[in-house]
Order: sequence, then structure tokens, then C-alpha cells
Amino acid sequence: MNILVIGGSGYVGYHLVKALKSCGHRISVIDIVQVPSLLDYSISFYKGDAGDMRLVHDALNKEHVEMVVHAGGLSRADEAVAMPMRYYSNNVVGNIFLLNALLENNVKKIIYVSSAAVFGMQDKLPITDLSNRAPINPLGYSQLFFEEMLESFRITHGISYAVMRAPNLAGLSNGEHKHFVENLGVGLIPSIIECALGKCEKVDIYGTSYPTIDGTAARDYLHVDDFCDACVNVMPHLEVRREKQVFNVGLGKAISVKEVIQCAQEVIGKTIVTEDFPEREGDADRTYFDSFRTRTALDWRPKYETLKDIIFSIWKNFELSDKGA
Repeated sequence: MNILVIGGSGYVGYHLVKALKSCGHRISVIDIVQVPSLLDYSISFYKGDAGDMRLVHDALNKEHVEMVVHAGGLSRADEAVAMPMRYYSNNVVGNIFLLNALLENNVKKIIYVSSAAVFGMQDKLPITDLSNRAPINPLGYSQLFFEEMLESFRITHGISYAVMRAPNLAGLSNGEHKHFVENLGVGLIPSIIECALGKCEKVDIYGTSYPTIDGTAARDYLHVDDFCDACVNVMPHLEVRREKQVFNVGLGKAISVKEVIQCAQEVIGKTIVTEDFPEREGDADRTYFDSFRTRTALDWRPKYETLKDIIFSIWKNFELSDKGA
């Protein structure tokens, strides 16, 4: 299948490119930058923003695109609170232009990478398919807007779509030490790795009085490759016109910030210095998914079952690099 990956140079997008190529699909990418690691793959690259309709039209026509995988949205909650207009411009306005270009070129299958941010604060956990979507920051609101827009266009224009909601993603693939410096993603685990490598002095902890096991915020974590596997597995479900697929993809465990740091210290063998700060606006206290339907409907099983597995998948790549592998 000819697939256009929006945001293929980003952390999630790059791993999606790898996963889709391994299945034999023909891939093209739209992104504002081209990371050198993409050169390892035979793809067509279009430099620019996915909100540029002329660029999107060009890519869709030249590559005879049959499906779009959208992993190009901005995705940092703290940044969204600080710069809400940037997030609404990219994740809402830009996506309106993108979807219009898809419809004009009769491309009616799309997979959209969303996140747990659409659920905000939940009184009842784990988060299920029936949980109320109630964002508390511009990231969640912008992602929810596009989710609703996809549903509207499913009804009115016959598109088939899958919304794949990600928790906190981390990890590297086997043998990825050649390119790990390009993109470790963002968030707590990449910050810990950078500190372990001496690139920063400490890890900041925002909030120590949440209603969790140790007062720090708790999140669901998942290896990026396992998330990509779920995205690949959902593709056959979109062959039927007006098909709707929505999945929460995670390990289904709430792990606190301090627990993540402790686990990383055990894997890495180094002490990580931390500093406590007040809670940040727009942060949820604890979130984690019930992924039972994802596992059954998509025949999906994560390869990395524990947080230790996820962190080790990163650190072993650095060890291999140190050994000149």
C-alpha cells in the first residue's frame, strides 16, 4: 500500500516509518526536517508543513497515496499550556487544511496518533473506551477537536479512520545506537537518560503532593515499537468505507515519576539527581489505560512488558555505541 506518514521525522513518526516499511508498504513522508536516519529507508521525502495544501496535494498525487498515517501533531502538554496558539494553529487549523486536501484527492483512510491528554483528569481509572473525554490543557483540546472532526467527516464524506491514543512513549529499537542521538523523544525518561550521560545536571519533578503512591504524578508507559505495532494491526480494519476504530494503547499500569527514576537508576547503575518543583498547570495527577479491547480486537501483545524493559532498550543502545558496535 502507498502510505503517506505525516511527521515521519519525529520520534513516533520515524518508528512508524520503520514498522510500515518492514511490512512491505511504500512510504512517503511530510515533515519540516529530514533526520539522517530516514536515509536508511527508500522513501520519498517532502519538506514542509502538513498544513500546506499545495505540498500535500503534490505528495498525494505523485505518490498515489492510499492511506495517511498522521503522527505530526505537537504533543507536549507543558509547551501547549505556555504556547496555546501554536498548538491550535498546528493541531487544529493545520489539520483542517490537511483533511481538506485528503478529501480533494479522494484519500479516505487515515490513522491519527492522539494521546491520553484528551481524557484530562479522571475520577475513575483505568481509562476505558467509555471514559469521558475532558481535556484540561490545549494539547488535549486540540487533539479532541481533530478526533471529532474525523468522526464528522466519516459520517458526511465516508472516510474510514483509526484514532490510536498513546500514553507516555519511550524506548529504542534493537541496534538503533547509530541514530539514537537524533531523537529520543521528550518527557521524563529521555531527561533521565540525558542526565545519566552527563548532558544535564538533574531531573525536574513537578508536583509532589498528588494522590499517588509517593505524591508524584503517575502515568502509563509503553515502548514506541509496541505502539507502532498496534497502528499496523489496525490497518486492515479500515478497508470498509466509513469504518471507525478508536483504541487506547498502553501497558495498563500507573507508574509514578519517582518510580520511573528508581527503575532507571537500577537499569543504568547511576544515581539521578532530582529537584522538586510545584505542580504544573495542565498536568493530570494520574492516568493509565485499560487496553483489553486493544489487545483482543487487534490481536496485539506488547513485546516490552515492563518499564525496566523499556528503559533497558534505550540504555543498551548507548552501551553498544560506547563499545563501537
